[in-house]
Amino acid sequence: MTKTYKPEFDKLHIHYPVQERNKEAEWWYFDAALDNGDHFVVMYSVNDTRLYPRQPSVRVDLYEKDGTEHSLIKKYPEEKASFSRKQCDVNYNDEQWCKDCGDHYEMKAFIDGYGAYLKFYAKVPSWQAGTDGCVFKNPQTGEEKAWVVAQPMASVEGVLYKNDKEITVKGQGYHDHNWMNLNVGNELDHWHWGKVHTEDITIDYGILIPSIPGAKPAVTMLVEDAENLYTEPNDLHHQAGNITYELLDIETEPELGFSFAHRFMIHVKTPDIKLDLEVNVDHIVMKSLCDDLPTGGESAYRFIGDEVLTVQKNTEKEKVYRTSSLHEIVFPHAPKEADAK
Repeated sequence: MTKTYKPEFDKLHIHYPVQERNKEAEWWYFDAALDNGDHFVVMYSVNDTRLYPRQPSVRVDLYEKDGTEHSLIKKYPEEKASFSRKQCDVNYNDEQWCKDCGDHYEMKAFIDGYGAYLKFYAKVPSWQAGTDGCVFKNPQTGEEKAWVVAQPMASVEGVLYKNDKEITVKGQGYHDHNWMNLNVGNELDHWHWGKVHTEDITIDYGILIPSIPGAKPAVTMLVEDAENLYTEPNDLHHQAGNITYELLDIETEPELGFSFAHRFMIHVKTPDIKLDLEVNVDHIVMKSLCDDLPTGGESAYRFIGDEVLTVQKNTEKEKVYRTSSLHEIVFPHAPKEADAK
């Protein structure tokens, strides 16, 4: 199973300047698990869905090994932000940026003494949904939602900034890109998203929990290594029921009040690979409540997982991995005002 990826999939896709301020959104996401034990996340947004009114922004989140969280944001007027329609080349007033440099990506983000300048070198092939990146498209309304994973797994090197101090770091990274022109808060209660990477397998998953009574959750799995694409969202393996899930230990988190599975399992069984992934919430590193915006917005958690991954490729011997990775749980909210639709 192979796919053709082009750098243009990682370009700007929505209108800019933004035309439908309360529906259009697009962002480039990078994260890195660093060799000093920290986890670093940056989001470059064209039209940040967690702001009202929405506008361009850069968000930096640093989760230190000792549990300290740094969450920062810098907002920009549209005239101070630029986005290429050829490939990933994102720039905010020449202060913060990310770009496709051919054989690697570079990104810089720095807010109030915290940030990073990092290079990302892909270890497995890039991927996009379908032929154009869209996981959902309605030809009648023009609504669409897209997901492009330019770097499902990457080696990372560069500098981390902590309280204005530079720290040379290496690690393992990920970069994806999303865009949409619709509100998902009326259809989804929440979703789980995350990844588990080892030296010889890459897993990026999603579990979508609908808000519509009686509708069943859906699981999506991108599984690949340097030579093979084993499964991808909406492929024949998903349609045939070869990928299943279990949502376990559903509990209410007391501070924000949302209920979600604190343990879940995903199973993959195809002619080329057998895989079982168990993810447990080890500890939550971010709790973000954003449920009072007229345009909806999203509340979210990030947590460090305690994972057990069992993999058997073709006729190879079964391998078991114990890993610890960054995951997200996102609760989208429906718009509250008619003019936010």
